[in-house]
This record gives sequence, C-alpha cells and structure tokens, in this order.
Amino acid sequence: MKKFLILLILFIFFGCENNVTTLKNDEELVNDTNVVDNEDEVDDMDFGDSGDSGNSGDSGNTGNTGNTGNTGNTGDTGNTGDTGNTGNTGNTGDPCSNVDCMENATCENQNGEAVCVCVTGYHMNSGECISDTAVTETGSYELDFDGPINPSENTQKTGGIGSLSFSHLGTEYTFNPFNLQEYLQSPVATAENNGTFSIVWIEQPTGFITEFKFFGFYIPQNLSNGVHDSGDAGASAIFGVMEIAGQSVQIKCIKSIGKEEYIEIDNGDGNLIVEADGALIDPAAVATVGDFSICEE
Repeated sequence: MKKFLILLILFIFFGCENNVTTLKNDEELVNDTNVVDNEDEVDDMDFGDSGDSGNSGDSGNTGNTGNTGNTGNTGDTGNTGDTGNTGNTGNTGDPCSNVDCMENATCENQNGEAVCVCVTGYHMNSGECISDTAVTETGSYELDFDGPINPSENTQKTGGIGSLSFSHLGTEYTFNPFNLQEYLQSPVATAENNGTFSIVWIEQPTGFITEFKFFGFYIPQNLSNGVHDSGDAGASAIFGVMEIAGQSVQIKCIKSIGKEEYIEIDNGDGNLIVEADGALIDPAAVATVGDFSICEE
C-alpha cells in the first residue's frame, strides 16, 4: 500500500507539470479533430439329483432375460441428438443483430463480439460519439481551494482544503479532500516549473488500483490577485484518467478540458486561495491538447 501511495504521490508531484498545456482563449479553440446378466450359478452338488435335472430346462426361461434387450430402447436417448437444434445458436454469428448503438455509431462484428464504432467524422468519448470538429460542451465545473503552495521539487507535499464539483456528459462528480496517513493528500497546489500554479484533485483510492480519475486546474503564476470574470485570465482545467505504469504515474487519457469563466485569486505568503468556475468541452476540437488520447470508456 505504501508503494502504491508513493506512486500516486509521484503523480501529484510530477504527473502533470510538463504534460498539460494550458488552454487558449475561446477564439483559439479550433476544429480537429460488443450394465452381464450374471447366469445363476449352479450348485455342483445338485448334479447328484440327475433325475430332476430335466427340470433344469426351465432354466431356458432365463432366455426371457433377453427382454432386457428392450433396454436397447434407451437408444431413444439418441433423440437427444435433437439438441443439435442448438445449432440454431449459429444465429449468434451476427452479434450485432440485437444491438442498438448510441447515436452516430454503427455496430461491427469484431472477433465475434458486437462493438459500437463511431461513424466517420465522430470519435468516442466516454461511451458517446462526439463530432471531430465541432466544439462540443461536455459539462461545467466549480471549485475552491485554500492551501500552501508546494515547491515542485518537494518529494512530500502538503495538501489544502477545498471543494470540487463538475459534470461530464451528464455524469456528476464530486472530489472531496482526503489525507491518507500523510503519504497522499488531495487537493495539492504546486508551483510548477512551467510558470503555472497547479491545483490537483484525485478520486480517493479504494483498495488496489492501477488507474484513477483526476482533475487539474492551472493558473498563471503572474496572474494578479483579485477577481477576473472576463474569461481571459489564462487559467485552464483538465479532467482525465491517470495510470500506474511500472514505477511511474502518467496521464492515460483525457475526457474534458476547459478554461475559466470566473476566477478570484489571492496569492501571498506561500498560500493560494482560489475560487473558479467554467465550462468543459470535448478535447478533440482543441489543438493545444497535443497527443493525449481521448478516453473511450
């Protein structure tokens, strides 16, 4: 468990600082993107009564045991050959016959399994087919944070307090603060080497896991204190999945990205206080996302 926690710490310390590109302004959002009958033994001593041995002819009645040949009727069990009718299950040769895919998708037989595939011009995002080029809103977020700013080089960081609620394609999420024996805390703020303050929330682990959801919010370090409500503060958000691969923690895929519509910041004496909200969109239409893949499930 300690090893797992340490790995997750690596994510919070290093997982996003060089992998997340802040979003541009709205106008820079661009279009891209299933059983022997035993014969009666004769007592040898009875042969002395040879006169009566004629009666032994009655033993011919044992021929009636031939009726046991009727057990041959059990050959009727051959009718179970009718189970060959289960050959009708051969109809499952088309696994798509009873599958209804989501909008903008068709069913394909892939190695005997029905798989819904988005039609040309659409891609899969969390089980839905989204346009490759349209800027599709996937949800929104609200957050607040109050806590210390950790230097990026620190190997153990101190978390803060704060709430995070957001939606993604109709699913509501809430990531609450937690502290696991001081080894893993969320949320955590860090002064990244790329000139941003990152505030990262992760879903609280339950048992052994190899991947987990995260939400990151990134603010320019040179953003002046106060309220910024015009959507031009340069802050950005990202919702996705991290995975533990060997000895590292890295981004597996992303689900939504966004920018702030409102932010109030107070950065002073090594502490960061932030309130913000904004919209989330599908990543495909934003050029600045880079090479991160979009989460299909």
